[in-house]
Amino acid sequence: MMNTLQSSCTSKLCILTNALHGDSLQTRMAAVPALVAFGANAVESLCHKMLNDDNDEVRWRAGLALGMMRLNEDECLDPLIEALYHDPVDLVRDSAAWALGEIGDQRALEPLLTALNDGNEQSPVLAAYALAKFGAVGIAALQTVVEESADETNRHRRNAALAALAWAHIKMEIEAEYN
Repeated sequence: MMNTLQSSCTSKLCILTNALHGDSLQTRMAAVPALVAFGANAVESLCHKMLNDDNDEVRWRAGLALGMMRLNEDECLDPLIEALYHDPVDLVRDSAAWALGEIGDQRALEPLLTALNDGNEQSPVLAAYALAKFGAVGIAALQTVVEESADETNRHRRNAALAALAWAHIKMEIEAEYN
C-alpha cells in the first residue's frame, strides 16, 4: 500500500508526509524537521505524530517542529496540551511545553501552570520559561507562583518560576537597551 501511495505522490509535502507515517524509524525522524518548511500544511501530520508515534524521539521531534513553526493553529494546541498533560516521557512533555511557549496562545497558560507541578526536574523549568514568553500575563502568573510556593514542599516549582522571572527581566533590559 505504501509503495502505491509513494508512487502517486509527486509533491515534496506528500512524499515527506508519507515518510512521516512510514515504518522506518530513521525515515520518520528525518521527515519531522523537513516538514517545518511546509508550515500550516504539515501541522495535521505533525500533531498526529506528537500524540501517536510509538517512538519517544519522533514524538519529541514533532513537538519541537510544531514550536519552530510558531503557528497559532487550533489543531496544533490540543495535541501539544494533551502531550504536556499525558505523555509518559519527560522529553516529550518538555518539547510540548517549549512549543506552547513559542506559539504563545493564551489557552496554554493554565496547562503550563499545571506543568510546573511535573515531578521531573526539567519540565517545570521549561514550563516556567514558556510562561515567561507570554509577557505581562505570564510574568504575573509566575510571580503568583513564587508568592504561593514559599514552603519547602514547592521549592522546585518556586525555583523554576524565579529562574524564568530572572530570564524575562534580563531579556527586557537587553531589549530596552537595543531598541
